[in-house]
Amino acid sequence: MDVNLSCEKAFFNNSEKAIALVHATSNGYIEIARLLIAKGANVNAKDVGDKTPLDNAVWYKKPEIADLLRKHGVKTSEELKNSRC
Repeated sequence: MDVNLSCEKAFFNNSEKAIALVHATSNGYIEIARLLIAKGANVNAKDVGDKTPLDNAVWYKKPEIADLLRKHGVKTSEELKNSRC
């Protein structure tokens, strides 16, 4: 990843994997989420509702997926808003 990219541009890179990760985490597909993370999906990408995969895992009551995401550094949209980016 190019460290000189703006945070906003970085969120939209790798969009196909990021969209798939949002879908997997919202629907409880933990093995697919693991695979997408291993293949380099942008774990902090936001969906059209401005939510991260972690936001969706929490909203849809998927605690096992939320734990997996936390272990991989995924943040909530609120945490991202309050970070340097």
